[in-house]
Amino acid sequence: MTFEELKAVCGPTLAHGPDRVVINGSGEAVALHRAPKFDIVFVRDDGWSLGAPAALAKTAESLWADQWVGVLVRRELVTYEAWKDSGK
Repeated sequence: MTFEELKAVCGPTLAHGPDRVVINGSGEAVALHRAPKFDIVFVRDDGWSLGAPAALAKTAESLWADQWVGVLVRRELVTYEAWKDSGK
């Protein structure tokens, strides 16, 4: 996936926030309007997104690790591979 394609997939998330936000270490998630703050957002290859507070980032990542294509950190979009390679 090119970065331009990634931006197109992530467009709705960039504009409106994640579809769901993880709220505990078991991976339970709630709709954005019911969520506490989030620090990171993972975006799947189908455009669906999952946010998480920093403390639950690894939990969120583990849920669909084979389908993540993008990560938003402080509104900066990077590929999932680049995020993983950075050791975050």
